[in-house]
Amino acid sequence: MSPSPPTAAGTLEALLAEGLALAERTRAALLASPSSVPASPQALLENLERSAALGVVTARVTAGVAWLLARFAVLRGELDAEEARRPAWRLLPPERLPEALGGAVDPEVLRLLRESERFYRRLDRLDAALDRADEPSH
Repeated sequence: MSPSPPTAAGTLEALLAEGLALAERTRAALLASPSSVPASPQALLENLERSAALGVVTARVTAGVAWLLARFAVLRGELDAEEARRPAWRLLPPERLPEALGGAVDPEVLRLLRESERFYRRLDRLDAALDRADEPSH
């Protein structure tokens, strides 16, 4: 017997769990940020680069979790599917989100940047599938 395909709700639940785990790790990274005044201009620059990178992660995760919650609302009948296709309920294209500046950030922040980008791009593909579902089949 082959395993049954995942349900929409199951897929959304797995993605939400992933997004919330990313949010928790981002919070931990933010709390681990230096709180003292940097001793040098280089240290100040490193702190700013780290903060900017974590801001990018936060933007991706927040937008992704909000999109997932809207999809759950559609499944539960709390939000009309047609309404959920309006731009206000959709993801921004990834290129419209802020990007990390580069710079030398610590390995955990780099992991968060990579993972949040993969997470957001996966959601972007699902969001685009909403449009394909509306196209007439030939």
